[in-house]
Amino acid sequence: MRILIFSHLFHPSIGGSETAAMLLANGFVERGHQVTVVTQTAHTQPDDVPFRIIRQPGHWELFRAVRWCDAYLQSNMSLRAGWPLLALNRPWLVIHHTRITRVDGTVGWKDRAKRFFTRFATNLSVSHSMARELPGPSLVLGNAYDDATFRLLPEVPRERDIVFLGRLNYDKGAHLVVDAVAELKRRGRTARLTVIGPGTEEHNLLRRAQECGVADLVTFAGKKTGRELARLLNAHKVHVVPSIVHETFGIVVLEGIACGCAVVVADNGGLVESAGPCGLKFPIGSVPALTDALEKLLAEPALTARLQTGAPAHLARFTRASIIDSYLRVLASAVARRASARRLAPAA
Repeated sequence: MRILIFSHLFHPSIGGSETAAMLLANGFVERGHQVTVVTQTAHTQPDDVPFRIIRQPGHWELFRAVRWCDAYLQSNMSLRAGWPLLALNRPWLVIHHTRITRVDGTVGWKDRAKRFFTRFATNLSVSHSMARELPGPSLVLGNAYDDATFRLLPEVPRERDIVFLGRLNYDKGAHLVVDAVAELKRRGRTARLTVIGPGTEEHNLLRRAQECGVADLVTFAGKKTGRELARLLNAHKVHVVPSIVHETFGIVVLEGIACGCAVVVADNGGLVESAGPCGLKFPIGSVPALTDALEKLLAEPALTARLQTGAPAHLARFTRASIIDSYLRVLASAVARRASARRLAPAA
C-alpha cells in the first residue's frame, strides 16, 4: 500500500501524537509499504528516516500527495489538510488523539464542522474515553509505545524516587508533583523528584520549588529521548502523570510501566486506561491525594511489585507489532472497500 500520514506536529517536535505517528510510519515501512508523512512542523536538518516527509506543503503539493496514496491517515482531523478528498476518492481514516473542542472545552463552529465530517471518515480512537467524545461510531486502537527501547534494564540501579516526564506547560501538572514533594517533606519523608521535558514552565517550577523549600530535592533533566530516557526511567521508583486537562491516552504512562516504575496518574480520561492494572489514580488537581499515593508507593515496595505483575499482559496490547498489525488490517479493509465500490459503480 501507499500510505499518506498527516500529522500537524511531527519530529523533531515531541509529544504523544508525534511519537505515535513516527512509530506508525516506521512500522508500515518495515512491513513493506510505501509511506509519506505530511506535516506543518518545520525542520532545517536532513530527515534520517526511511520515508518521505513533506513539510509545510503548498496546495498543489498536498493534492499530489493525496493523489499518490492508496489510503490517507490523519493524526487528528484536519479539514485544511483534507480538502483534496473532495476531488480524489481515497479512503480517509482519522486517528482521534484529542477532543474536538476548543482548549477550554467549548465547541466552536470549526469543531462542529469537524464533528459533521467524521461521518465521512473511518474513525479510530486511541481510547474508549476518546471514542465517547465522538458523535458517531469509532474503532478503538491504542497508541503504540517503543517496546524495543522502553524496557526493564536490570543493570540500572533503581535508586531515585519520583519522575515526571512531559512537556513543561501548566496543563501537564508538573507543579502538582513539586507541591507533593513539599508535602512529603512536611510529613517527614524526603523524596527526590526528577523533571524530564522541555517547556516554558521550567522557570516557574524552579521558583515554586524554591518557595516550597524543596529546590534541593528537584532536578531538571531537560529533554531526553531514546535509550537515555529509558535508562533514566529505569532509575526511578515512581512515575507521575498528573495532567489537569482531559487526556485521551498516555504513551508516557506505558513507557514508565515498561521501565519498571509504579505509575500514578490523574483520574483523567485515557490516562487511567493507559495505566490499566499497573498504577494508582488520584482526583485531578488534588495534591493531598497525590501525596498519599506517592507516600504509599515509596513506603511499600511490595505494592510496586504487585502492580508490576500485570505489566506484561497490559503492555502486550500496545507493542509496536500489535498496534501496527491492527492499523494495517484497518487500512487494508478500507482500501478493499474502495476497490469493491469502484468495481460495483455503474459505468458512465
